[in-house]
Amino acid sequence: MGLFLLNKRRLKHAFSSFILSCVVMSCANTQSYAISVEKRYILQNVNIVDVVTGDVKKAHQVYVEDGIIQQISASNIQKPRVQIIDAKGGFLLPGLIDMHVHAYDKSAFELALSHGVTHVRIMNGIPNHLHWKQQQKEGSWLASSLTVSTPIVHSRIEPPLSWTANNGEEARRLVQKAKALGYDLIKAYGSMDKASLSAMIDEANALNIPIAKHGPHPPTGLSWEALANMQSLEHVEDIYQGILGHSHDETLIPSAIEKVSQVGVPITPTLNIFWQLTKISEFKNAFVDSLPAGYISPFIAFYQKQNQVKRWLNSQDEMVAYNIKTLSFLKKITNQLALSNVPLLVGSDAGVLLSPHGLATINEMMLLQSAGLSNIEVIRAATINAANALALDSKLGVIDEGLQADFILLEDNPLQDLTTLNNVIAVSKEGKWLGKEQLLALRENARNNHNVFSEMWTLFSN
Repeated sequence: MGLFLLNKRRLKHAFSSFILSCVVMSCANTQSYAISVEKRYILQNVNIVDVVTGDVKKAHQVYVEDGIIQQISASNIQKPRVQIIDAKGGFLLPGLIDMHVHAYDKSAFELALSHGVTHVRIMNGIPNHLHWKQQQKEGSWLASSLTVSTPIVHSRIEPPLSWTANNGEEARRLVQKAKALGYDLIKAYGSMDKASLSAMIDEANALNIPIAKHGPHPPTGLSWEALANMQSLEHVEDIYQGILGHSHDETLIPSAIEKVSQVGVPITPTLNIFWQLTKISEFKNAFVDSLPAGYISPFIAFYQKQNQVKRWLNSQDEMVAYNIKTLSFLKKITNQLALSNVPLLVGSDAGVLLSPHGLATINEMMLLQSAGLSNIEVIRAATINAANALALDSKLGVIDEGLQADFILLEDNPLQDLTTLNNVIAVSKEGKWLGKEQLLALRENARNNHNVFSEMWTLFSN
């Protein structure tokens, strides 16, 4: 967010009155959007993908009421005055969970839901995200549900939309602040020093709030064992850059994987974002112009095109070759993590480098497949593994009686053809059934109705 770094305070004071007035006018001219959804229904003739066993329960029925899967049966379910939905032999999969996204515009989470992503973990949270999460609990906003991290916590540097802990006492106070404000987890950046991160871990354990760390390795002087209670460790790119010191030597991968695997914490590879920068560097504006319109808010898109995207547009042939080689190497690291039984999570880094919400999640899954993971391993990374990491496995991640009715309907068997994720037929979000037409309506409304001034105010006021 370098856009706000140079003149943050001056910009905030200069534009706050202007933006606030524009927000008022924008909200006054924006109609609330709602779609009619079924909330009590029996889904008939459906094949259920069991992500635990990797099997398919053929020709079943699923009864949903009050947002919960009430009954699953291979026989007819009889209920009075209940909507009957014929799945026509489609395949039912738990809703996808994206464990690494960035967004400051509500439409991002509507877009994600329209592509079958029923839950996301926001990795640089602000108070607005907590407010939006509350709106979902109250039933006033239909979108992917949210797990919200704190603002990114650094040491020594103070970028906007972030927190800074320069010593153990400051780190402890930030953990207490996070707990008091209602954040779901703390996002610790790679810049955190030993003293600050160690104190943060101690306080977080005491207050029972998890930490996700940027970079799957400890800072200098801190043991690997200190990372054992993390919710997740982010980015295989940081295994390459940090543990392996930017070396492409494949013989060094096993020793790095051994260190990571001993910690026993899930890894979020985020291959998608390195794939995105590689494509921008290689194909320049032709790739940027091919990205679907409306998936990134205009304000963030403008900023990124002037900064992060511009950097990769200016890549020379040598950098393009390096990016292509490194992406291939990151896939090899990911493959070795899977072979070593390190739990993997789907995280797209959507919202960064114009990476489109919802679509980026599916692309991350395809990249995991191209890294050598089986279809069921990829699916588990986006469902049960993520639910386990979030401690939401009593609600999400599998399709079973008594669990939340978050699932997606696909035309073909994803265990055999993962590309069927590109054509989601229907989504159930907390029991609210959205068919194909409703998903398209939700998507188009989100793409065409970004509230630019509201997002500007959200960013500047934070």
